[in-house]
Amino acid sequence: MKRRLLILSALVASTYFFACNNSGNNTSSNPYTETPKMSEGKALFVNNCAICHDMKQDKTGPKLEGVFDRWNNDTTKMKAFIRNSSAVIASGDQYTTDLFHKWASTVMTPFPNLTDDELNKIVDYLKNGDI
Repeated sequence: MKRRLLILSALVASTYFFACNNSGNNTSSNPYTETPKMSEGKALFVNNCAICHDMKQDKTGPKLEGVFDRWNNDTTKMKAFIRNSSAVIASGDQYTTDLFHKWASTVMTPFPNLTDDELNKIVDYLKNGDI
């Protein structure tokens, strides 16, 4: 009986601790937490890109610091790659083929659902946003 009470007490205490520390009020430590006041470009980035990309460090995908230099400021090709990386790689484009091989032949998730306007907002956010 004492053992059950001890286990139940530990469970209640850990649940309380978890709930208090994850209340959602502390968003300042995560730059990719969506907030009501964020720009549409940042919201699109948070919802579609931040799971794999960070500005300062590689994650599942490459870091985005210096991304415009790596793409020679070719935002048209960059947006085509975001929409469907496989198609750009298949076209024989050297940069994207090298990128594909550098990342162990991992294909970026396609985003055919993003409109041209949404892609423009993501790119504008990467250029001007506070990431």
